[in-house]
Amino acid sequence: MQFLEDKTKQQESPEAPDMISASEAFAEMAKPLFKRFNDPVEKVREICIRITTKCIAKEEDLLRYLPYLLPAITNRINSQYGGVHDDFHEINIASCRILATISNHLVSVMKHFTVAAVRTLMPLLLHRLARVRVAVVETIRALVTCPNVEKCKGSGTEAIVDLIGHRDENVIPVASFYTAEVRLNYFAKLDQDRNPMVRRAFFAMISDWMVNLPDRYDHESRLLPYLLSAVSDEDTAISHDALQTLEVLGERYEREHGEDVIEIKQYGVDGKNPTYNYHAPLPEPFIAGRPSLGTRLFVRGRARRFLGPILRELANWQDATRAHAVRLLKCVLVYCEETITVDVHLLVNTLLRTWGGDHDLLLELRQCADLTGRFAAPRTYLPILLSRIRGDSDVVVPLAATASGGATTVSQTTVALEILHGLFQGSLDKMVLPHVPEILETIAMPSILDLESKMVKLALSRVLLQITELLESTW
Repeated sequence: MQFLEDKTKQQESPEAPDMISASEAFAEMAKPLFKRFNDPVEKVREICIRITTKCIAKEEDLLRYLPYLLPAITNRINSQYGGVHDDFHEINIASCRILATISNHLVSVMKHFTVAAVRTLMPLLLHRLARVRVAVVETIRALVTCPNVEKCKGSGTEAIVDLIGHRDENVIPVASFYTAEVRLNYFAKLDQDRNPMVRRAFFAMISDWMVNLPDRYDHESRLLPYLLSAVSDEDTAISHDALQTLEVLGERYEREHGEDVIEIKQYGVDGKNPTYNYHAPLPEPFIAGRPSLGTRLFVRGRARRFLGPILRELANWQDATRAHAVRLLKCVLVYCEETITVDVHLLVNTLLRTWGGDHDLLLELRQCADLTGRFAAPRTYLPILLSRIRGDSDVVVPLAATASGGATTVSQTTVALEILHGLFQGSLDKMVLPHVPEILETIAMPSILDLESKMVKLALSRVLLQITELLESTW
């Protein structure tokens, strides 16, 4: 214990046998002792270093220990400089700011290392402190936009694919045959971050890339879903900024595709199709009216690439993911308008699977059904819904395919009638009127009228009331 006591009185002339025994003991435990210099427990590190200090002070020949002692000391000294990997959050933030400063002022040097730097920073996007996440987002924003003038691109744009966890289906790295690989969509985590400060920094980064990146055209379809997600964000400031960014992108689209836009305006075909309901008020945050023509054309040209994943996320097992997906779907419907007709069959089938799964989302699902009804002709979705109401065997939803886990005849009939009611609310009366006989013939079937469920009767009464009001208005 004399090795551990700093103030212990040392014997001026220790006996020779004690010196020999201490030297032999140190020789046996030297290597394990040096390894403990990096022990995760601070008290263990302290004791091991103090023992080593006392022992080497008594050693006459340290040559045999130097090959093991110096690397241990060097490794311990270097461990003080963790940079972005340090355990202390202030060091993480300071390191990120240094990287951003280097990226902004030493472009010729930093452009060769931006992709590697972004990949190094990615794990910090999941840090428990919001301040660290904000600093990392701002640093990644600077690194990706670091200009590479020779290639006319941002030097760090290759890392965008890693940040969203994307890989082309026909690409398989050779390393994946030999090592495990986990790909994580960090942007999805930031998009749903609970801290508004983090989301604000993230969406500002997306807006900056969409507007200013030299090679933005290669990444627009990957980044646009996150910008549309910002439009539906709970924070009004974030939503307002995202709408302004989309307007800027729409104006640029009109300049770059001037001939196509002028042709649409001159022929007056935008918003003039008599079969669609363009004039009904839009839900928030589109209370001001329809987005500009350029913005709608810009979104439409890229929406089909991510509409399928949005529809799949509506059946996700996590509540937050489903809520985010339905808000995003609502934005897509507003911008796509009548072009959604191509995917109406997918959209209606998705609504049938997810309608009864989460009552908290029912209001927004009804808004989606209303928007779909505005811009889709009834003949595109009536065959699907009427077949479901009749209970045709070839269209019955499998039990495991429903969000709530139950798919009885009564529940499916109720859901189909409620969706039909929502679609009719958005459709023009003159578009629904030709299909009234077919609808009445279906819902007048004994198998429907004889159902004792109160939910079925309530949904059926709403549809019948809607049809009655429609017929009264035409007389």
